[in-house]
Amino acid sequence: QSYNDGVYGTFPTNEYHSAKNFSPAIQVNTWNKQAMSKSGSHILIRHDAFSDSKNSLDASPLILSTEDLSAVYLNRSFPGVANVNVQMYEGKPILSFFGGPIQEDVGFGNGFVFGYDQSYREVGLLAAEDLKVGADFHEFVMTGDKTAIITAYEMIDWDLSPYLSDDDDEDAQEGKLLDCVFQEINLDTFEVLFQWRASEHIPMDLSYEPADESEYGWDFFHVTSVQKSQTGDYLVSAASMHSIYMIDGTTGAVKWTLGGKGNDFEELPYPAGRSFSNPLLTMGWQHHAQFYPGRNEKEFTVFDNHGVDINGWGCTENCSRGLHFSLDPDAKRVQLLNEYLHPVGLWSISQGSVQVLDNGNVFIGWGRNPAITEHLPGGDCVFDIQFSPWRSPKTDWKSLDNYRAYKVDWTGRPHWKPDIMGERGRSGGIRIWTSWNGATEVKEWVLLGSKKSFDINGAQKFVTRAQRDGFETSMWVEMSQQARYFRAVALDARGHILSASDIFDIKTRTVTPA
Repeated sequence: QSYNDGVYGTFPTNEYHSAKNFSPAIQVNTWNKQAMSKSGSHILIRHDAFSDSKNSLDASPLILSTEDLSAVYLNRSFPGVANVNVQMYEGKPILSFFGGPIQEDVGFGNGFVFGYDQSYREVGLLAAEDLKVGADFHEFVMTGDKTAIITAYEMIDWDLSPYLSDDDDEDAQEGKLLDCVFQEINLDTFEVLFQWRASEHIPMDLSYEPADESEYGWDFFHVTSVQKSQTGDYLVSAASMHSIYMIDGTTGAVKWTLGGKGNDFEELPYPAGRSFSNPLLTMGWQHHAQFYPGRNEKEFTVFDNHGVDINGWGCTENCSRGLHFSLDPDAKRVQLLNEYLHPVGLWSISQGSVQVLDNGNVFIGWGRNPAITEHLPGGDCVFDIQFSPWRSPKTDWKSLDNYRAYKVDWTGRPHWKPDIMGERGRSGGIRIWTSWNGATEVKEWVLLGSKKSFDINGAQKFVTRAQRDGFETSMWVEMSQQARYFRAVALDARGHILSASDIFDIKTRTVTPA
């Protein structure tokens, strides 16, 4: 309770000695390791640091270890970050994420998608092609065919007079529309293989977002996910429409619409013996519609935000939720199969994700609320953490959020060296801290010491050793040790050397290249 009361601060953090970095202090509410999926070595989210703004100037992709929930990788080089994920390209894992400015009121990005290899070298940079804007953060997905799907939000001139009430601005004919675009792009040539615009295919009078003449234009559609089907069509979620669409991959025409004012489907009764908080077709403002893996694209998942009027915890009805449902496009019938609610009940007015893990467990990122959960297939929660307190008067109604959360396997071998720092203790000994941002294979640290900076290698220079203890590990050197210079050596589980730090001088408290 102290965590959510703000006792540790509005944005509790862990700070480090060896690296000028910081990570969120994690609150663990439930952690049933035996019931959790064994796949997924790491959790991927974003960390917006000391601000509930999506543009915190020190935003970072954040990789957490599932072993101890410690931070593994941070990179505070971006004004905004979203959609951190691991994807495969040409048989190799790529760390992908959006980096760039995020417009907060409407919620869209105008930046780039970055791709890093396992050494954290940049191997890809992508934006929308032939538009007035760059990449949006809502979707970036590699198809497996050397192409990627990317979203963009582009403001265009539009006559809004048919959608505004009579007493609205007489200049509505010169209004602005925030159009949603997605492109499938060849990653070798950057050729746009397919482009789709919401304004060309979707009736605007079906939107739940009232028409307005805002600075950024009327956000009538608000694309929140795109996924390509096995047959070459596109599964598209639009929050402002309360709808999920199947888009023809050749013509761009709408093949079917689930939910919203243009719904094509009849909802069947719940499965025998099951009950849920709301029917599937009450879905609204939803995010992250996906094919359920291994079900031949007949079943789906989606994060149902359900409302945009209130955000926070303590929800008892009409709560945000993860959904699993089946859909028959020929019979035009759908059935809700499973529902995933947060243990304390959450209203999340934006963002959110649902990921099906290898054993059928479901991993959920709660969007505008700072929470991540894992559930058994039937709905029971077996993992529940927070990366900041809930919004409340005690935190001045501030809190962090996260666009999507993923649980994935990742091996990081940074191209930079480990960091090291130290200080003398009051008793005369020396405290040494070491860390290696991004490294996932470190199991143990060995400290070497010497009276001479040029003679600090080899087993004869051994001082002490310690098991990795989170992002940063500390080691104590007794006063009897006469060493002035120190190096930290990172070992893997087999005791093999992975890398070593530069040389730390305890007298000057400086680090020089080895």
